[in-house]
Amino acid sequence: MKEGYKVPSLPANLTMVQIKNHNERKSRKSKAIVTLVAAVSSEIFIRIMTMKLAFDVWNFLEEYEGDEWIKGMKMVNLIREFELQKMKDRDGERVL
Repeated sequence: MKEGYKVPSLPANLTMVQIKNHNERKSRKSKAIVTLVAAVSSEIFIRIMTMKLAFDVWNFLEEYEGDEWIKGMKMVNLIREFELQKMKDRDGERVL
């Protein structure tokens, strides 16, 4: 898996469906990296910008999962979701 997702080369005498599927597979590789890069801060972007494979970027980002700052941000998001839920419940006459 380390070598990444490989798109096989096209054989001769293809149908339109085969060509379309091949083009979709090629674009998926690029979309995966673009999506991962778009979701990170500029500090982390500098560290991952030279990586060619989405697999490598994903593995690098997994290291941050246990980081204290990330845990803090997750906690802030959970508290915010809880507060929003409480506000919805009050509007709907259901109070916790």
